[in-house]
Amino acid sequence: MILVADASALIALATCDSLVLLDAIFGNVLVPNAVYAEVTESDKPQSARLRSYLQNDWFFGCITSGQTGRTYPMRCASPGNNSSQSGFYQ
Repeated sequence: MILVADASALIALATCDSLVLLDAIFGNVLVPNAVYAEVTESDKPQSARLRSYLQNDWFFGCITSGQTGRTYPMRCASPGNNSSQSGFYQ
């Protein structure tokens, strides 16, 4: 299962020290670059924790929408598994 995480969910999980649930529950966690920028701003309360979590074992890539054909830059939490994801590449 793939999860595309938004800022509110990431901040809530970081606040209750539960970011590891993302790794445990979902096979792939995608974070749009705009969301990454929002949650890692230095003036946000959980920014340091989220920056650390999102930089460990993550890689950059893009996902292409099958409906619109638009490409969106993302971060993916499944290193080495991107070849099995249709439209996902580094």
